[in-house]
Amino acid sequence: MAASAAAPIWRLILLLQIRLGIVVSLLVIRLHGSLVLMRRCSLADGRSGQSFSDVETGTTIFPGYRIYFHMPERNNTTLSDGLRLIDLLANAQHPQPLTMIAAALGMGNSKAHRLLQTLMQAQYVMQEPGTRRYYASIKLWTLGSAVLRQMSLRTAAEGEMLRLMETTGESVHLSVLEEHEIVYVHKVESDNPVRAYSQIGGRMPAALVATGKAMLAFLSADDQARIHAQLPHGEAGHGDIQAAFLREMQLTRAKRVAVNRGEWRKDVYGVASPILNHDGRAVAAIGVSGPAHRFKRHRIAFFAREVIRSADAIAMRLFGEPPQRVWSGKARQV
Repeated sequence: MAASAAAPIWRLILLLQIRLGIVVSLLVIRLHGSLVLMRRCSLADGRSGQSFSDVETGTTIFPGYRIYFHMPERNNTTLSDGLRLIDLLANAQHPQPLTMIAAALGMGNSKAHRLLQTLMQAQYVMQEPGTRRYYASIKLWTLGSAVLRQMSLRTAAEGEMLRLMETTGESVHLSVLEEHEIVYVHKVESDNPVRAYSQIGGRMPAALVATGKAMLAFLSADDQARIHAQLPHGEAGHGDIQAAFLREMQLTRAKRVAVNRGEWRKDVYGVASPILNHDGRAVAAIGVSGPAHRFKRHRIAFFAREVIRSADAIAMRLFGEPPQRVWSGKARQV
């Protein structure tokens, strides 16, 4: 009698276990992936002899059975597909139609079209007006040339940067100008325990740091005013401040040395000189920076001579001849 009464209870418990397992399993499906199958598995190891990928997992809903799920990898497939598309067009001999691009990449026309529209907005891809075919833009060539230029620049500058650090005892930066900002492409840290913090690839407002001002001085006055107007809120100031900045640019161009007296960070000073090509255009700048208390007037004059020397040496390695305009080296207020 007791045994027969216990049977419905066990069946009820089993039914509840099944239902609870299904609910939990459906939640896992919704959160993590798609249902693959429910199959009988060995109680010893929880799986049958059938092989499954490493990204599958299972949830046991009652003894001996388990629901398996496919766990999709969390890669950014859109970015990957976009890069594949750029690679395809960059290596194509002729502009490509949408259908051919989609087929080559193994994706639908609608997805390929969305990717192309995004890349066109970013100016990496162009479209022929008549044929509606797509091709890689000149922007890819520009990026590649910039990378090669920076690699050549770093190679040419590395030894001179080390010499400059050892001579001055300050950290040395190599920068290039991108629109209204400078980008640090290389640096050599000083041995001083107190030094200015920066990182390769970091960006700073060009009008507020020494390497940036050294390169801006060789742009037109209109470009200088435009870039100065793009300073962070509160930094550009009124017209008198911009006029003073333009006068500073004239002096910097004449002497080929720029000084930052805490304009970006109050406790950090810097001195820099532009690296000029054959046409007198600043392709980069090299400078030293450090705590303000180590940049007294006589030290600034010393740093100025040394950064100009380094800039000339790097220009010689890059272009085969030093710039024609050389500062006299007098200790004159910048």
